[in-house]
Amino acid sequence: MRVDQYSYSSTDEELGDWLGLHYQFESFTPGKERLERLLVPIINEIKKLNIPTTIIGGTNGKGEVSLLLEEIALQNNIYPLLWTSPHILTVRERFCFNGKMIEADVLMDLFITHEGLTSELSYYEFLFYCFCKHSLELLSTSSHGPFVLILEVGLGGRLDTTNLFDSDVACLTNIGRDHIDILGNTLSAILSEKIEISRPHKDLVIGVNQKFLIREVKDYCHKNEVILHEPIGDQTDDDLDFKFMNLSLAKSVWSLLIEKKSESPTGFDSLCFVKLWGRPLVVTDNVHKFTLLGTHNLDGLRSIPQFILNSKMTAGDEIWVALTRTQDSEISTFLTLLSTLKCLGKKVMITSFDHPRATDLAKIEKCAGELLKMNHV
Repeated sequence: MRVDQYSYSSTDEELGDWLGLHYQFESFTPGKERLERLLVPIINEIKKLNIPTTIIGGTNGKGEVSLLLEEIALQNNIYPLLWTSPHILTVRERFCFNGKMIEADVLMDLFITHEGLTSELSYYEFLFYCFCKHSLELLSTSSHGPFVLILEVGLGGRLDTTNLFDSDVACLTNIGRDHIDILGNTLSAILSEKIEISRPHKDLVIGVNQKFLIREVKDYCHKNEVILHEPIGDQTDDDLDFKFMNLSLAKSVWSLLIEKKSESPTGFDSLCFVKLWGRPLVVTDNVHKFTLLGTHNLDGLRSIPQFILNSKMTAGDEIWVALTRTQDSEISTFLTLLSTLKCLGKKVMITSFDHPRATDLAKIEKCAGELLKMNHV
């Protein structure tokens, strides 16, 4: 089982400093020809090894589904190679092999070995390149196994670097409004980008819960001969338990991976499922300890009370909040909703963080002040 406590050390700082020297920040810079030239040869070598591969996309929940799949693999003696993003404390979180983050010295060696590619690959692409190189080395030399490759989409789907893999099973958790400047400002437009992680004649598992989007998914799958699976049925936003949905999606994806490999001597044909619930991330720097609940849009924020109920958490004395919103209306909506979630803490502390996408503290204070005047918070 993965250990859900994270610590941060000087070695992690060195990795962050190295990346800081080569990249100012993480940006979305897709380039099909460039990526096919640099990454596809490595991916083709991994494909030759016939490793069951799944790709997980969507707006909310894709990280949890990926971690659930990793957990199911570990409990059934399958070696998971897990790629996730973004990271929280250390970039090593994106590189997980058999339930453990990559060692710092191993990752630094990868960075230094492939340093020449930093001029051609973006921050995200370079990290994924290193993940693929290390995965190929493990798959080629390790006596462990059988293996499963789990890829969480970074942004969107169609143009995301993970989509260079032709995965055996694709999964869409749900569709919400996020990254609208890149993916489009309607749910249909966002869906059209994310559903491209599916492939003709292969399986797509969905947790989409808007009826009009489900119709669009079905039309797409029929037109493109994608095999559709709906483990949560026709549940709506009002009666949907997102923890149950994520677990159902993970189980469905895992079953399909087993089914595809059931005739091969890999040990994928007699596995059990263990009931799993998501857990809050406990972070420590050896002095302080806090619980991190990460969400990046309103749908995620609305699901937090149910998450806390399932996790049997208790409200703390205070909660610290930082945002990545740009529009005043979005910031105000987040703050108004946050003020209704009494289960989080007795006091809300507004802050910011060091990242180009972080909302300026003065902007948050301005919106909070206006809401206080109107007695909305």
